[in-house]
Amino acid sequence: MPRPGFTPPAAVAERLPASYSWWLFGTVWTLLGTQVLSFGLSWSASDLGGTAAGLVLTAITLPRVLLALHGGVAADRAGPWKLMVVTDGIMFLVSALAAVLAFILGTPLWLLLSAAAIVGTADAFYRPASGTFPRLLTPGPALLRATAARQALIQLTAAAGPAAGGFVVAWLTLGGSAAAAAAGYLLMFTVLLCLRRAVPAARRPALSPSPAPDAPSETRPAARSSMLREAADGLRVAWRLTQIRAVLGLLAAVSGLVLPLTTLLVPLLGRSRGWDAAAAGTVAGCYAAGMAVVVLLIVARGHRALARVTPVAGLALCGAAMTGLAWVPNPLLCGALAAVAGLGTGVFSGKVAPLMLTLVPETHVGRIQSAAVLAQMIPLLLANNLLGWISDAMGPAPTIACCGLATAAIAAFFLSRPSLRNLGQQQDGTAAGRAAARAGSVASQRPN
Repeated sequence: MPRPGFTPPAAVAERLPASYSWWLFGTVWTLLGTQVLSFGLSWSASDLGGTAAGLVLTAITLPRVLLALHGGVAADRAGPWKLMVVTDGIMFLVSALAAVLAFILGTPLWLLLSAAAIVGTADAFYRPASGTFPRLLTPGPALLRATAARQALIQLTAAAGPAAGGFVVAWLTLGGSAAAAAAGYLLMFTVLLCLRRAVPAARRPALSPSPAPDAPSETRPAARSSMLREAADGLRVAWRLTQIRAVLGLLAAVSGLVLPLTTLLVPLLGRSRGWDAAAAGTVAGCYAAGMAVVVLLIVARGHRALARVTPVAGLALCGAAMTGLAWVPNPLLCGALAAVAGLGTGVFSGKVAPLMLTLVPETHVGRIQSAAVLAQMIPLLLANNLLGWISDAMGPAPTIACCGLATAAIAAFFLSRPSLRNLGQQQDGTAAGRAAARAGSVASQRPN
């Protein structure tokens, strides 16, 4: 029996470093500001109809698709710390300018499209860099808890963001949401500067030069291949890793069928039923709150949480809840079902996020993160326009129901395949380490 005050070595190994905790603190505020701005853009666009809302969301998604691989290469080349500092600084200036224009001009479509395009461009470079920080700043045993902590903050801010965005837009219009985003970017910019000396590893480029295989290490050239070639190399590594390939396929399905729920379909559903912005934002926030419950459980229990639960089972729960949400008229009941859908999505995202970090070699972490962004953004780009058009034609409620049924059907297909049924099950630090070693072996054997 352990003596009082004794901390098991495994618990010590899973503790998060102070530098990572400070980075999470900055992440809270920049994510919250971004959520408020995103809801302000989607709500303002929904007033112009489903087609206009789809165009605004496309303006966010299209740059992510076109520049996602470039963002991953940039993170591996320059290092994630430098890329995040530059992006946060630029987005502070852009958001502040958007706030001023919105207060003066209102919400013309050209302003919504311009702001959305800039947000999407910055996000294409920011996401891969941000996604590498758990592996960069935490030791192996704490990686699952670190990724879960980041996921928890993402979902908590996603829960609070739409609700807060609804109230901000109701009182201060789009200009207020842009000002909130500017404050978040400025705070994260300041935190990163304060961490410059504390985490010097964060400033080192993660991507090493590609030397000649027969040259001594001290005389090898520092020349790099082209950015497109390095991006293509990341895609090849992702395709050769079987589990990563399956995860990317699931991410694509979720992005096309589930992600438009809170950004596009719930605002349209609220408009069709006469809800105000606060009610629609609360329903969207309940979905994110459900996701937050799962990832907070992982933060609290580490690798023991949900060890025997497969992420695909979470998708089945999400699909069923979405189908029910479509036919419930009361916003409170819609919020409850949205929370259940969020629980299912949280199981999925909380289980697959460590796989995207542990199953790849260190030199390709940024590019695999960008491949994950690409796998999400391409379906989302198509879905935002298609679902917006379908909502105009047949209504948002049937559209949500169809998305829920399709999600449940995809989950049932994966559960019926023995090779995919246990994806992400019984994952712990040791297994993750072995998987990373295997991934490194696969990458080292690829042809140059």
